[in-house]
Amino acid sequence: EMARIEAGRVELHIERMSLRDVCEGLLGLIAPQADKKGVQLSLEVPDDVPIIATDPKKFRQVIFNFLSNAVKFSESEERTGRRPLVILRAERLVASGEGGDDRVRVSVIDNGPGIPKEEQDRVFEKFYQLDGGHTREHTGTGLGLAISRELAVILQGEIQLVSEVGRGSMFSL
Repeated sequence: EMARIEAGRVELHIERMSLRDVCEGLLGLIAPQADKKGVQLSLEVPDDVPIIATDPKKFRQVIFNFLSNAVKFSESEERTGRRPLVILRAERLVASGEGGDDRVRVSVIDNGPGIPKEEQDRVFEKFYQLDGGHTREHTGTGLGLAISRELAVILQGEIQLVSEVGRGSMFSL
């Protein structure tokens, strides 16, 4: 995927898409991993969230990557004293001023370990992993967030990260 992006060979297939349906489907996909780790999943999609036009496959890829990371990096209740929780939230953002377009934001919010401020930009770099080293407890290539960031640009969106160590993270598209 990264090679295709870097070569400029990514085609968009824009379709109308229900955020509620897509979010429900993504939670269904991640549920087996969440169940295995004891992670509680929650969906928050208010009724005013509109149908959007985007590339559903690329959109799903970005949000699934956020969900997968949130579940993967969640710590057990035994370790933290609180049940690990991942929330998938879609919300309508109303434009301020005349002529602005309403937008939507889809966020994955967790109560996991959080990401130190000085590492927050670096997690989007190719092959970068927060817990790098020989004793890493999490597998992966370190490409998921780099690909997600590129796909967000292709989808004319942006990724936002809000995180605090010990409190969790929110990744938004």
